[in-house]
Amino acid sequence: MTIDDEDEAKRQLANINYYRLASYLVPLQADKETRTYKVGTCFETALELYRFDQQLRVMVFDLIERIEVSVRTRFIYTMSLNHSPWWFEDATLFTNALDHAKSLVTISGELERSHEDFIKSHRHRYPKDGRLPPVWKTLEIVTLGTLSRLYGNLRQDLAGRDEIAAYYLVPPRQYFSGWLQSLTQVRNICAHHARLWNRVITAAPKHIKRPQPHLSYGRIRPDTLHKLYPALCVINHLLFTVAPDFGLSTRLADLFAQHPNVDPAAMGFPIEWREHPLWQ
Repeated sequence: MTIDDEDEAKRQLANINYYRLASYLVPLQADKETRTYKVGTCFETALELYRFDQQLRVMVFDLIERIEVSVRTRFIYTMSLNHSPWWFEDATLFTNALDHAKSLVTISGELERSHEDFIKSHRHRYPKDGRLPPVWKTLEIVTLGTLSRLYGNLRQDLAGRDEIAAYYLVPPRQYFSGWLQSLTQVRNICAHHARLWNRVITAAPKHIKRPQPHLSYGRIRPDTLHKLYPALCVINHLLFTVAPDFGLSTRLADLFAQHPNVDPAAMGFPIEWREHPLWQ
């Protein structure tokens, strides 16, 4: 590997830990054992890959925030209207009592750590109320992971459960819970400024076998199930409801154009990805 500007390389390594940058060097190696690089590889190529990933991460984090806020709001409204302001404390509404109990412990801890004014005000106004604050306050401060676990544990026949998924044009039961789990993992990667572009997403989202025509994304190859592309398909599907004018397809294409050394295939992108209705 060549270094065109040694002083600049030193400056970059003084601000980007070598072991953070090293994960962007691995794809440039011809031999992983000897750590020898492909012919023509230079330090600046790895730095470009790092910058690409940085920009991608910021965009994806922004989109998941929009989706999370929307899902949180829809969850609160739908379940409150179908049940009560304290439905999340009712164990009879959930499939697994132990998982529900663990979720309540997690929620209680998050409430204890919260410094939100509306939580402080609730404690001050209702000091003798043994219940947690009503759902429109409580679920506003829990993490996306907690929301995902609550939704996934709701009884299959429970009023409101399928209604939430339908709002996002997602078939009920089999898909939405897994999608939230996948987005939680991607969100946490972004939040910790970790490498995203060619990351293995262990919580791979299940893809709809018969999507609506305008939301069709083609066949996902088995060897790309755990890459970022399937998660981006899920994000773009949800944006159809949350932010239909965002134009993720164009923004991704522009980002690839700015960084021509980045191979979209390493992220699981098929060559013809923009031809599918979901991305048009």
